Amino acid sequence: ASGFIWLFFARFLCSTNDAICTSGAHAWLSSVHSPDKLGRVLGAFSTCGSLGMCLGTLFGGFMLALTGSWRYAFLVLILPGIIGVLFLPKLPDNQVLVKGKGLKDIANILKIKSIWLIGFTGGFFNVLLYAYQTWTPTLLQRAYPATTSSTISLFFSIALLFSMTGPFLGGLFADSLDKRLPNKGRALSVIVTMSCMVLTKCLFFVFVGKVDLSFIFGIMLIDAVFNMMSIPIYCGMTLNVTPLQLRSTAMGVMACLSFLTGGAWGPMLTGFLSDFYGGGATGVQQAMMTLLSFGFFSVLMFIIVYFIYPREKTNAEANA
Repeated sequence: ASGFIWLFFARFLCSTNDAICTSGAHAWLSSVHSPDKLGRVLGAFSTCGSLGMCLGTLFGGFMLALTGSWRYAFLVLILPGIIGVLFLPKLPDNQVLVKGKGLKDIANILKIKSIWLIGFTGGFFNVLLYAYQTWTPTLLQRAYPATTSSTISLFFSIALLFSMTGPFLGGLFADSLDKRLPNKGRALSVIVTMSCMVLTKCLFFVFVGKVDLSFIFGIMLIDAVFNMMSIPIYCGMTLNVTPLQLRSTAMGVMACLSFLTGGAWGPMLTGFLSDFYGGGATGVQQAMMTLLSFGFFSVLMFIIVYFIYPREKTNAEANA
């Protein structure tokens, strides 16, 4: 990449590949594992993805320090992907092979109310999630100016490592609850985990800058576990309300709705609100407190999903 345009183009291709892999992988996993294990399977998948990102970031930093060029990191880190491709022909595949109908398939998926609601819920959730991941180091640096940036970076990195346990624990929780409350347990598990995430973030934003940093770090570790617990659960629910042959497309539609309504503009909205509130630590804190409203909306929307999901799941199973 010799300039911004080429770097942008390379990043676009990389993101497209990532999106295709995510949608296809979720659909494939749902076809080769029993429904009662879907939560923990998707949770393990999400956990491995998070672990890969952490290791890639650490190794990329190591390569930069070693060579003085960021390009070598991309050249070396492509090797795990190439090795992984060699295992693909060995993987089982039970997915139904059908000829896609393009826009007609998307139109049929959009008739499923749960897809819309889960997509928008994921979007509102992403507003809070991406803003938190982007702005928390800045907020801590401003709220605790006597603390070095390296210490804050270490705290935040440890919290991110803790967050990797969230998807798998969330999947286990959903599978367990669904056994006790068939067809309703997964939706209820999202309501519980999202509510806990909103509560811990509320505690974080209220106390940051007012109590010792070690206490705030404790809240961050608890919040880190709740942070991503709900993601594999509502991804699994998206698959459950969709016929098997349309699950890849359904995941793509849900993810598109989710990012368009949240992930794409959450951090930018935080910056705008921070300036509106006067900047500094108080500005960022009040901005992120304001964005907590999106977390409450997420919980409320999933309460609606709780009543719609069982019927649409039954319909998908009947049309399988």
